[in-house]
Amino acid sequence: MQELKGGLITAFMRIFAVPEFVRPYINIFIEKNEIILITHFQHESFTPEGAMPVLHLGRHETKDYLEQSYRRSVLEKTGGPAFSYQSSDFYACIDTFATFKNDKWSSLPDTFRKKLSDWSFYKYVYIKQTNVELIKKGRACIEDTGNDIIVLLDEIDEILKDAAEIALLPCDCRAINQACQNKMTPEVCIFMNEAAHAVLDRGMGRRIDKNEAKKLIGQADKHGLIHTLNGNWKKKGPQNLCNCCIDDCFPFRASEILKSKGIWPQSRFRAVYNSAGCTGCRICVKLCQFNAFLSVSDDEKSNKRPVKIVFSPEKCRGCGVCANNCPADSITMIPLL
Repeated sequence: MQELKGGLITAFMRIFAVPEFVRPYINIFIEKNEIILITHFQHESFTPEGAMPVLHLGRHETKDYLEQSYRRSVLEKTGGPAFSYQSSDFYACIDTFATFKNDKWSSLPDTFRKKLSDWSFYKYVYIKQTNVELIKKGRACIEDTGNDIIVLLDEIDEILKDAAEIALLPCDCRAINQACQNKMTPEVCIFMNEAAHAVLDRGMGRRIDKNEAKKLIGQADKHGLIHTLNGNWKKKGPQNLCNCCIDDCFPFRASEILKSKGIWPQSRFRAVYNSAGCTGCRICVKLCQFNAFLSVSDDEKSNKRPVKIVFSPEKCRGCGVCANNCPADSITMIPLL
């Protein structure tokens, strides 16, 4: 980037919404020609033919280059069959970079990567804040914000029934934040229908069938991951089904800051614990990410079964993981809505 003038890079950072602390590392994420292209067109759409004199490339080379930038989320496509392009932004670019260039993301200096991870998260909070506040006041529908609702494993068949196309991707939240210790594969984000088509068009993830999707969701459930879905799925079809670890998950972490626990992402069920049938296996304690189940034992350092399991229903978010994995069937889920 040394051959580019500082004023050009400054203009690009403003147009592409790049935080100032990223300037020393900008060449890791963005190529020289992308800076020239985005600075030239700013937020206006352009065709490959229009980009040719800017990039000083031939027709085929220009089309290939624009497609490469599109796949990296530097550019977005607009229009119908005769596609044009326009600038994306750094927030979308970082999400793709961390998810699909994870080795390069992990190799960044720890302090810088942590700062950029925090920036990305708080950008997400800012984007969601207005609508979540309206939801809390009853003035907006829960279906307008993305991964809005927590769904049960028992609902998966009904959800997948309406999935015409399915794509499997690594979890971007886990890729960016890198706090989750769950041993489940990071490929836990399922995109369906229009959302699947969009990511596959970018060359992201891989196409899977309903059987593979159902199997993966079942495995995620056994690992204690929480299933979230777009709230408008019954009207517009399922789009984004994530299997979430709350140490990384942007929606669950954002709900702490926005004080929207149980409202968004919406809890639709609550666990009911029957202590009489409990065998004290501690599976619920191990799997519950919300610490709704705790074990009490005479000697916590021993491997003896605990005297009892303590259940705090006010902490439950209704994911159903405890009920699905309880070998004694001592936990059931009841609807709240």
